[in-house]
Amino acid sequence: MIQKFHDMNKWLQFGLSAVVAAVLLFAMVFEVSIPLPVFEGPAQAPLVVGIESQAVRERIAIDSSSDSYVYNGADIIGYSDDHTTKSFVISEFVALAEGDVVVVTAAGTITPLGSFQPITSATAITNSVIADGALTGQLLILTNENASDAIAILESGSNLAAGGDITLDGGTDDAVMLLWTGDEWIKVSAFGDN
Repeated sequence: MIQKFHDMNKWLQFGLSAVVAAVLLFAMVFEVSIPLPVFEGPAQAPLVVGIESQAVRERIAIDSSSDSYVYNGADIIGYSDDHTTKSFVISEFVALAEGDVVVVTAAGTITPLGSFQPITSATAITNSVIADGALTGQLLILTNENASDAIAILESGSNLAAGGDITLDGGTDDAVMLLWTGDEWIKVSAFGDN
């Protein structure tokens, strides 16, 4: 009885091997792909992250060719790449986050740190210029936060197109709004001579 079982087992193995060989030969001749089973380990529980600014800020991306809408009950705040500086805040109004104050020096270049850029100086400045913009369409609002000294931004020989030099008086909250066109800053509003 045991011998019959062994003989039957051999024939079964031979028959199964013959079927597998025939299927593989058929697949090779007719270039048929046969999906093989994939054995994976046990399924892992999904990662659940709480909804908070630290957890979400690196996980939301909107890449769309049509309008995208974000609905929530709070302000929308965008941060710089290193997550240290707010780059925009949207609530009921569009608000530009104020950049750190840039100290302007004689014949120095104003390098904006944000679209709302306060500037100051240790003395009156008559010959500053503005660094090129980072991207076409960038807005720049400069405000002089010096208590008394004026800061002049030269148009001649610079990347400024404003119909002349711009002088922001100190102690008066003077401001000017500029737009980077890709090769020059153009004045989009008469500067506030306050």
